[in-house]
Amino acid sequence: ALVHERRRAAVVIGAHLDRLRPKVQVQSARRRPALIVDRFALPPRLQKILERLQPEGTFALYNSALRLSQRSETDRVATAWDINLDCHQATLHGGIPVENIFGEVHLVGQDDGATSYTAGDLNVQSLIIKDIQFTNVHGPLWVDSSLCLFGQPACKQQGIPPRRITADAYSGSLTADVRVEHDGNPRYGMEIELGAINLS
Repeated sequence: ALVHERRRAAVVIGAHLDRLRPKVQVQSARRRPALIVDRFALPPRLQKILERLQPEGTFALYNSALRLSQRSETDRVATAWDINLDCHQATLHGGIPVENIFGEVHLVGQDDGATSYTAGDLNVQSLIIKDIQFTNVHGPLWVDSSLCLFGQPACKQQGIPPRRITADAYSGSLTADVRVEHDGNPRYGMEIELGAINLS
């Protein structure tokens, strides 16, 4: 197995990834290096997930690893990742736009040619959805070729104890479970509980 680990580096991802070429650019000798990520360098299923999410902004990788392995009886290369992302003014355009993301996301996943998934945890200080700011956003997530899950559905998919997404908004708190089916016609489901919010 080939293990590739990186220290903290800025990853700049543009909305029009199909126009990029695989390369590493150093913006300046006095600045931290910027990696321009090309979707064609990613595993096919991870490419598809990235295309749906349409990420844009700056992401810093730290304590992250990418592992490549190949069995002797096949030409297929399996990929596994354990990534820590520090997001700065990041945006996800797919489905429901999530904007101005500040915080950290831990992602663990694999693509062996037959299945592909990414599981992780949110530790986000702030983000904006539909012009509403949410702070202290925490909780589990799961993304595969057909589902994007947050909260208890993500835990059920991973076989771990249930936890909901928690966040602060409107001077109060909320907990949520979210299910997005993006295979074919996108469908959304959300269950939210509010506590001591102020809508005035």
